[in-house]
Amino acid sequence: MQIILRGPAAGYEAEHTARIFFPGAEKAEGLPETEDFVLAESHEMTDLILVRKDGRLYWRTDLRSPEADPEYALCKLEFGLLKNLTGIDPPWGMMTGVRPVRIIHDLRAAGESEETIAEKFLDHFACTPEKFKLALGIADLQRPVLDAADSMDCSVYAGIPFCPTRCSYCSFVSRTVGDKATRALVQPYVDKLCRELTAIRETADRCGLRIRTFYIGGGTPTALSAAQLEQLMSHIARTFDLAALDEYTVEAGRPDCTDAEKLRIIKQYGATRISINPQTFSDEVLRNIGRRHTAQDIIDCFAAARAAGHTALFAAAFIEELDALGAVPEIVVRINSGGGDVFAANAIYTRLKDNAAKITVKIDGWAASAATIIAMAGDSIEIPGNGVFMVHDPALGLLGYFNETELAKMTDELKVIKQSIVNAYTLKTGKDAADVAAIMAAETWYDGKQAVDAGFCDKLMFEDAETTVENAAKVVVNSVSLDLTRFPNMPVSLLNRMTARTPGGFSNKTNHKNTEKERNTMDGIEKITTVDGLKAAFPDLTRQIEDAATTAERKRIQDIEDVALAGYESIVNDAKFNNPIAAGDVAKAIGAAQKKPGGPYIKNRDDDAQKSGAGDVGAGAHEGAGDDGGDNDIDNAIDKLFPVTK
Repeated sequence: MQIILRGPAAGYEAEHTARIFFPGAEKAEGLPETEDFVLAESHEMTDLILVRKDGRLYWRTDLRSPEADPEYALCKLEFGLLKNLTGIDPPWGMMTGVRPVRIIHDLRAAGESEETIAEKFLDHFACTPEKFKLALGIADLQRPVLDAADSMDCSVYAGIPFCPTRCSYCSFVSRTVGDKATRALVQPYVDKLCRELTAIRETADRCGLRIRTFYIGGGTPTALSAAQLEQLMSHIARTFDLAALDEYTVEAGRPDCTDAEKLRIIKQYGATRISINPQTFSDEVLRNIGRRHTAQDIIDCFAAARAAGHTALFAAAFIEELDALGAVPEIVVRINSGGGDVFAANAIYTRLKDNAAKITVKIDGWAASAATIIAMAGDSIEIPGNGVFMVHDPALGLLGYFNETELAKMTDELKVIKQSIVNAYTLKTGKDAADVAAIMAAETWYDGKQAVDAGFCDKLMFEDAETTVENAAKVVVNSVSLDLTRFPNMPVSLLNRMTARTPGGFSNKTNHKNTEKERNTMDGIEKITTVDGLKAAFPDLTRQIEDAATTAERKRIQDIEDVALAGYESIVNDAKFNNPIAAGDVAKAIGAAQKKPGGPYIKNRDDDAQKSGAGDVGAGAHEGAGDDGGDNDIDNAIDKLFPVTK
């Protein structure tokens, strides 16, 4: 089957309307002598669809009303003929794009009623009720997230316009990279993209914009070589504050070009989400749309992603259960956990934060390590007076042999992971990021009251959850035994809470005693009343605090220097020395000053507009449609019936 397009309204939509029914059809310039074809032709007031199928000709013509959209009218005529001719009733109707939900968002933003939206899908596009219900449900899930966006929020999209093959339904600007000539285009593109991303970050900072999400899409990002992908993602990691992102996504959906090395690179450079998009698990459909992989390849790619450390996938079960709750006013999350996988915790945290319900977190016995990340999603966090709350630095478990470079990469990865956790803690507690980082580095344990005082929890409560410490190496929480040997800083005082009768408290069967060293240390703390006394008692600790504070202040000053602009020295100097604020707040202050009447930004913008000469540019005329100049009998007949207007 071939597709021939003629006339001003015969373009992308007409081409892909034909491919709804004939997925493997190829576009052609002239009418073939013997091969089957679909011809879509538009004229000034008339449209023609001519089909040759199995050697027989079928056609429809229509006189278009003056108010009709020419492209839609041509496609509707084509859709009707091909539907009757093939007996196929496409579930998405005439829709040819990949984002039907976007139509719902756009119509709602324009103030259209739900009835109008339904008519658009069901009547205008001939979509089935089942598919419309699906699109509407997804739009409703997305709506709270979109509505919560701030006017100064933005997202960055890095497009990779290359694919191993082109899918028949694709509407994106993309180029296949199967030949040497096309492959030669990829490296210069990546180089220029890195330069553009640097300029985007600088522009966002100047305008006081907060980058909320980062998305590497396409095309197919994993169509890049491993070296090119690493070049791009390492540049992004150096240029953008990944810890401040709500989400960092990389499309990894084509198993025919996504391998273990690329999955490792994606994880190493800070992506928090990957998109493995199977499109379909039907091998027949995959072949028809132009994919060169099987359904099993998709499953294997998913397994490879898990093996590479993309373990946030394990949070899927929780997320499914959360989504199944639907629209409820409040969700109570009960936590009694010593932690686990940080990526799974981050995924659960994000989905809870995105949920429109009030999130109440109740810590039944303890929350430690990754469990505290989930707790931070609570609008209200409650903990028993004798409960336990622990935060610490993330750690990697290693098995095998690694060289210096590999270990250095792992260290960099841990820094990114830690910063993502710091971001969640600072959002809840209001503490400075450097202070939170120091608390984590010290592996800090709190009882319930201390957790509330430190801002990690909101209030004390008592629940019928009994915690029993059997010895110094193991804690039993609600009959679940947890190993404590991996927590070297676990205070003995927490293990010795003799409060078995207090709901939510600890009891100690072995009556473990404080060591002499700990008793002396605790006695010494009570006598310290000056900074000098603190230094004398804990010289190493105070030195660490001073070093951390010095480093943080130097970084703050440098960050301010990086966002400073000429003409705003007073704002910059005040932020540095008089009223210390973070670089992001400085950028916002400069952006606000720029937008004031008479500010440099407004003046420069107006000057640029004058110099551009845009005001002198007028509207041009469109060229009329022509034919292929052939003397085919069918062509001649069509031209006589529907002469082409120029």
